[in-house]
Amino acid sequence: MEAMEATHKLFIFTLEALLLILTSSAQQQQQQCSDCGNTSVPYPLSTAPTCGDKSYKIRCDAGRLLFDTVNNTYPITSVNPTNQRLVIKPATLSSNDTCVTSDIVYEGIQLNSSLPFNITSSNTILYLNCTETLLQSPLNCTSASLCHVYANQTDSVAPCRDAGLCCTFRTGGSSTEHRIRVREAGCSAYTSFVNLDPNLPTTRQLFIFTAAALLIYAGCASSAKQCSDCGNTTVPYPLSTSPTCGDQSYKIRCDAAAGGGTLVFDTLNNTYPIASINPSAQRFVIKPATLVSNATCVTSDLVHQGLQLNSSLPFNVTSSNTILYLNCTADLLRSPLNCSSSSLCHVYANYTRGVCANAPLCCTFRAGGSSTSYMIRVRESGCSAYTSFVNLDQSLGVDRWGQPGLEIQWVSPREPVCGSQVDCNDGGGNSTCGLDPAESGVRRCFCNSPLVWDPIQGVCVKYCQDSQGCGKADRTALIAGLTSGLGATLFLAIIAILLYKRHRRIIEAQERLAKEREDILNASGGGRAAKLFTGKEIKKATHDFSKDRLLGAGGYGDVYKGFLQDGTVVAVKCAKLGNTKGTDQVLNEVRILCQVNHRSLVHLLGCCVELEQPILVYEYIENGALSEHLQGLKHGGRGQLTWSHLYVQRMVEEERIMDVIDPLLKEGATTLEMETMKALGFLAVGCLEERRQNRPSMKEVTEEIEYIISIAKAKAVEN
Repeated sequence: MEAMEATHKLFIFTLEALLLILTSSAQQQQQQCSDCGNTSVPYPLSTAPTCGDKSYKIRCDAGRLLFDTVNNTYPITSVNPTNQRLVIKPATLSSNDTCVTSDIVYEGIQLNSSLPFNITSSNTILYLNCTETLLQSPLNCTSASLCHVYANQTDSVAPCRDAGLCCTFRTGGSSTEHRIRVREAGCSAYTSFVNLDPNLPTTRQLFIFTAAALLIYAGCASSAKQCSDCGNTTVPYPLSTSPTCGDQSYKIRCDAAAGGGTLVFDTLNNTYPIASINPSAQRFVIKPATLVSNATCVTSDLVHQGLQLNSSLPFNVTSSNTILYLNCTADLLRSPLNCSSSSLCHVYANYTRGVCANAPLCCTFRAGGSSTSYMIRVRESGCSAYTSFVNLDQSLGVDRWGQPGLEIQWVSPREPVCGSQVDCNDGGGNSTCGLDPAESGVRRCFCNSPLVWDPIQGVCVKYCQDSQGCGKADRTALIAGLTSGLGATLFLAIIAILLYKRHRRIIEAQERLAKEREDILNASGGGRAAKLFTGKEIKKATHDFSKDRLLGAGGYGDVYKGFLQDGTVVAVKCAKLGNTKGTDQVLNEVRILCQVNHRSLVHLLGCCVELEQPILVYEYIENGALSEHLQGLKHGGRGQLTWSHLYVQRMVEEERIMDVIDPLLKEGATTLEMETMKALGFLAVGCLEERRQNRPSMKEVTEEIEYIISIAKAKAVEN
């Protein structure tokens, strides 16, 4: 108790002095005030009209520094010019037999909000002798609150041990930046500790304090210092594990006693281990509280009513967390939580087969709403236990959910606050101390153009984020890049439109050409209709002109056996390379041949003009070629030429072809019919020539037949 009485002199809370240096050189040259007794008075604190900055006025009374609030005065116990903070001694009890502090007549501490001072978030306030109305507040008024530990083990506040309730909270919220309130209708007494570690025993370091800086005093913007590793874990900026590194509003702790170094995160009333940190996403994951024991479904932080963050600090619970509430009362059925039998909490409880599997009710919800950004609440009248999983995939089995964790994110830190340009010169002069237009009276180390503030690294870096540009060169490059991009996009769009129109024209031309070709083929006026085959049909029918489909070769080209899609067997005649016949010429020949219908002639079915060479498609005849029959090479054929054949050959040579015509055909025939038979006879004999060069080509045959037909029709019209 004697050690505690001695350390009670350190019952303090810190006040942050916003050391705002005016821009003019005359003001910057103001002198620092002389010492007050043995205590140095750093600039801009002012104890006289001729020194310091008048906005930062304190008093020196008989060698003691004093700090004046709106309606009271408190002794200053220490000043830290580096971190721009001072510590005052809070009011003591008004007497030894009553639990009431001496400043209750002023309703506690009240700072002037128009002056550049505010209460920091480093203070742990212990409210004593409170009424039951405090139970409705967000303060920790449970039986496990630190205020009970303090009251029960400290003789100087012995009257407070049995005096009503007591509560604990961390300062720094909007309602406590300028005030610590005490009153008879709330709490009649209070005390405060700076940077209190609740894990330390009261006999050792319970009331030891250390100075720390807020977010706005994070150091030089061009050289913010990253903290050293904690064990094997890197501590990225702006997270801070000591007053000399990081940003003090982003405080975490490195517990060196836990296995060589473990990072921990302090909430308003508890501490949680940090499992992992993602600096690029500005998030870290803490391990949620575990069950008190294997025999009860109650988490260890139930005494603190779960996890409660300080809303004045730059941390909040993310929406990536799936919270599983366990051992809940029926009151939760009226909440918007999912407490149905299909809720994920049942799957988890049944899988773990723990004590929570037999609890009456459980619920599931996703954190991150307005009521859960700073709190995961557990209490006996609601749910007594909880756990959490980050980015939970509900389709996976529980064994693949990973370890429980609760994700916390931090907001990007702004440029550090400065008192003068000296505070911004450590990084090579990359920043300038100037007034913050978004925060009245605050000066920050703003990066010099074209450098910009990188909140992740805590330095000024060389890339542009200024909406007005970062110099002429940058604007020129940006304009050139945008112009080039838009030009390239427009050019590609025009090319795409032209290619599309060209493609449409080609398709329309092909459709029109196909229609014209069909009209040419079908303009026979009574003959059989010819089909216009596609190149795809021909290649498929002949297996892409496979050699095993080759029937033979002639003067016109090669002949292949083919099978059409309907099963029809055809003979496909492919012209030799170099064939100079035009498409229209081939179509005309096909049209003429389709008009010829004779039992001794092979029927032409159609043609194809899509490939490199014209293709003619005939019906397939299995009885062999005419030469095989004439030369006796075909089984069942007529054999070699007889005397009758030689007689016909001689009559042709003597131009007496009509002598070999059957007299029955000549009997009663007109002169026109006789001439037609004579012309056809000479044509037939020519086709029987053994030597290829002496035989007429198919073109000549078709032209001759067309000529004979046209002459016959013309003379018939004359008659």
